[in-house]
Amino acid sequence: MKSKRLLVFIAIVAVILVIMIVLSAVFSIKSAWVVIHRFDGTENSVPPNAPTIQDILDVTEGKNIIFLSKSETLKSLQTDDWHAVQVVKTFPNKITVHFIERALAVKIVVSGQDIYIDSKGNVMPKQENATCINISSAFDLLDVASQEVNQPLKFNSEKNNQRLQQILQVVMAVWRCKVELPDAPAVLGESNVFTYNESNLVIKMPSGAKIVVYAPENNLEERMLSAFSVYFNANNKNLQQDGVIITVREDGKITTDK
Repeated sequence: MKSKRLLVFIAIVAVILVIMIVLSAVFSIKSAWVVIHRFDGTENSVPPNAPTIQDILDVTEGKNIIFLSKSETLKSLQTDDWHAVQVVKTFPNKITVHFIERALAVKIVVSGQDIYIDSKGNVMPKQENATCINISSAFDLLDVASQEVNQPLKFNSEKNNQRLQQILQVVMAVWRCKVELPDAPAVLGESNVFTYNESNLVIKMPSGAKIVVYAPENNLEERMLSAFSVYFNANNKNLQQDGVIITVREDGKITTDK
């Protein structure tokens, strides 16, 4: 009886091992695809300097697609020039990685050192003669915890981490107004643009006018589009002058005062 049970047990183990080997072979990543996006989300042709299929396979080939970590894969595929933003698994053994070309958005200055930040909040390599907005004025204390190139800039303070993301939303709202990121300083200014008044975000425009945003943690980018549509309205040139305050309320209502 014991020998029969042992044989049954061995048979079950053998079947399980065979199934595992088969599944491992079937779900082992063998192919990949690259998709390049513009910042607005539409697909773009693949330029010569873009990541390649082989770059993806160098990181993923042979791994089990079921257990593949998307976050670790994205982290491994970040480069100086490209964001890996999404991994799509296609069973049984193919993955597609979506990329966006990196673009310099802002910088902060810590102890005299410029730290350049892209539109996703990641640290970029040192830029030579780069023009971008110095956003240091937005932070009470530049308590940087991590500034590893190609990885997210991290502050010790969660408040500062939130402020960085809010400022990037404002910059991307400018981009959505058909202003390329290198031209954003001409629209917003190069320094002392962003400050906070208690929990409100204050944006000082080059004209001297200020945009005050209540509750910037809520739907900020869309509300900024509305604010800019008011500020840049050709029929409201009187708003583009010193002393004007444009208030963006949490419900999206915009008021002006001087």
